[in-house]
Amino acid sequence: VAVMSGTKKKAEALRNQFKTLDSSGDGRLDLREMSALLKKGNPKMTDPDCRAVFTAADTDHDGKISFQEFVTFVYAADGPEPHEELVAVFATLTGSEDGEMDKRQFAKMCQDTCLHNAKFKSNEADLVFGK
Repeated sequence: VAVMSGTKKKAEALRNQFKTLDSSGDGRLDLREMSALLKKGNPKMTDPDCRAVFTAADTDHDGKISFQEFVTFVYAADGPEPHEELVAVFATLTGSEDGEMDKRQFAKMCQDTCLHNAKFKSNEADLVFGK
């Protein structure tokens, strides 16, 4: 029996996860299926936030996310290319449309998105901004 490489195992695990998420069984994820995944990871994620992520992942703009689009989105080195919806989400989180985030905005975003916890405290935003 051949031993499966780490990359092959990851690909197979990702394919199985995708199939599990694809509740309609059509081989692609729609907004409802993707939103369920996103909200499972972050129950406070809003519908507009889910739509923004979905739009960023749906690179061929056909209203569905193929397995290849899913893989590309999950493993994108630099993340998705900026889209108007993502810019809008960023602006909502930072209170600014300039594409920049200062320490105060970062701390507020972390608090608003429940990223502060026992391991990451609000005063640790100083570390991110090199104070």
